[in-house]
Amino acid sequence: MTPYLWFEYWLTLLFVPTFTHDCLEHITRQFCQTYQLSLKELAAPIRLALTGSKNSPPLFHIMEILGPQECVQRLDKFFQYVTQLNKTNG
Repeated sequence: MTPYLWFEYWLTLLFVPTFTHDCLEHITRQFCQTYQLSLKELAAPIRLALTGSKNSPPLFHIMEILGPQECVQRLDKFFQYVTQLNKTNG
């Protein structure tokens, strides 16, 4: 996923009206459709960023439990880490 799309999704989360798994899933599916991504392409790095694992309980339930502030913080940290890693290896 490109840094632009990562940032766009991060911004999208800032404006989620109700941080429930149903709302998060709906918004994420819309995001994927808008940017022509599969849900798996978007969900895999988000799951890794939020849980530190490729496997977890359902992603949108995890997001609801963590809440908006924690999700945004973890996604931001993950993005910074990956960006730094790319600079080091690039």
